[in-house]
Amino acid sequence: MVKKEMRKLLAANPSGIGSEEFVEKIRATTKVSRGKIFSMIKKYEQLGIMKSQRNIQDKRHVTYFPNLQKVRTEQRLSEGMEYIQALLSEPKTQFAESETRSSGIRISVSIFTNLGGSPQSLEDQVKSIANQFSSNYDTLLAKMNVKVRASTKLAFIITMES
Repeated sequence: MVKKEMRKLLAANPSGIGSEEFVEKIRATTKVSRGKIFSMIKKYEQLGIMKSQRNIQDKRHVTYFPNLQKVRTEQRLSEGMEYIQALLSEPKTQFAESETRSSGIRISVSIFTNLGGSPQSLEDQVKSIANQFSSNYDTLLAKMNVKVRASTKLAFIITMES
């Protein structure tokens, strides 16, 4: 909850926010201690999600500046995880996954759904998606004449909701 509120507050203040205002707003919404908030601030600074700048005249005043790209990335990842956790709590939730390898790349596709239907049909869909993605990725690499490093990783979060 603290992380979510911190991301929200940082995203709302791209030009920076004073430490007093930041901490008080977080405390008002989460009811956690100042020590916990400052430990989360330190963690966010270490991760590069935000940076702090002390006032030259008065060293007690600090302004926090967000790294908006990382704030958005963290927020999107968190929302994806919350979405999957909410879906898992539904009684009809099904899960299927498939993996393919081509051009030295391992592609893994996982689907969580509450659509119902037979588990075998979901398994077939996941295999089809993995194979299509692998084929399209191979075509893209061939057209671009790009060599893929062994450390390359790519992740997608695609959610569908009605």
